[in-house]
Amino acid sequence: MGIDTLTFSQTLEQAGFKRAQADAIASGMGKAAAELVTTADLNAAMDRMTIRLGGFMAAALAISTAVLGVLVSLN
Repeated sequence: MGIDTLTFSQTLEQAGFKRAQADAIASGMGKAAAELVTTADLNAAMDRMTIRLGGFMAAALAISTAVLGVLVSLN
């Protein structure tokens, strides 16, 4: 997610901030905005977790089936 720091700084100046103050605030906001997580980032992470969970469930089912097969063959 990006922020137009130049426009933001100009807006702050028009609101009465000194140029140095406006530039510093805009720069800080730009750096903070770079660290924000987007909806697309969250969706991608959820997709990866869903795939991992599916893999774990498939492995657990395979192990359970194998154990059940061994138990049935013992009787």
